Order: sequence, then structure tokens, then C-alpha cells
Amino acid sequence: MTVIVPTPEITEKITRQSLREVFPLYEERQVVDGICYKGKLLIGYRARECEDFDTVRETHFDLNLVEKICYLLSLGLEERYRGMGLGYKLIQSVIDTAENLGCKRVRTQPSGNLVNVNTGEKIETVRDYLLKRKWVPAPERQLDFIIS
Repeated sequence: MTVIVPTPEITEKITRQSLREVFPLYEERQVVDGICYKGKLLIGYRARECEDFDTVRETHFDLNLVEKICYLLSLGLEERYRGMGLGYKLIQSVIDTAENLGCKRVRTQPSGNLVNVNTGEKIETVRDYLLKRKWVPAPERQLDFIIS
């Protein structure tokens, strides 16, 4: 499969379909943007549209597709939805979007820790969490999910 560099409308359609199929909190009114810029495809998803959007506290993702790699630049899940497996469903929608656009891998540089939503206690690093879920080490402390 070759990497598709579609119009913003096609990108939005593919991203929305992946969210619709995998992420139970997705609603049609939510913001999805695709921008083609100098041969790169940038995709953004926001659970709500607002001027003071906070990427630490809001449900979102930002992707950059370069050749056959989809870079997961940023991902967040609203605090009230944490600890229910919804974060990984959001990641799965990223993987599905990348696959449907012809990418062979999703790459990210994880940081931070997963925290118990009830106690605030650190559970594990995001890196360790992803390594348990078939992500593999990549250059410069990054991780890859290989799309088969």
C-alpha cells in the first residue's frame, strides 16, 4: 500500500471513520483537520473547539505523516476518562488512521507517567505501558508500532 496524500476532505473522512469505529467518546461535531503542506500531511483531532485549548487536559491528538511513518506528536485524554482503557482506544484510532493512509508504522516519543486516577499514585511510565502493547524501540528513545 502506498502512502495516500489526500485532500483535507478525504483526510478528515478517514480520520473520522477510524475514530467512529474505535473511540467510544467520538462525536461527529468534534474537530478533525487535515492539512497538506510541502508533501507532509498534518492531522489534528480535538474533542472540543475552543481558543484556550489545553493539550495536557483535553482529549486530542496531533499527527504528522512523512513518507510511510505517522508521527504521533501529541495525545491527551480528559482526566475524567482516564483509567478506563479509553486512552489506548484513542491510540488505536491513530494506528487505524495511519494504516488507512498507507503508513507502515506509527512513531512516538513517549514521556510522563500513568497515574492511578483514584490515588494519584504513579503506576508506570507511558513508555513501559506502550512496550507491553507491541510497540518496539526506535531511534532516539522513540517507540514504533509496526503496522502489518
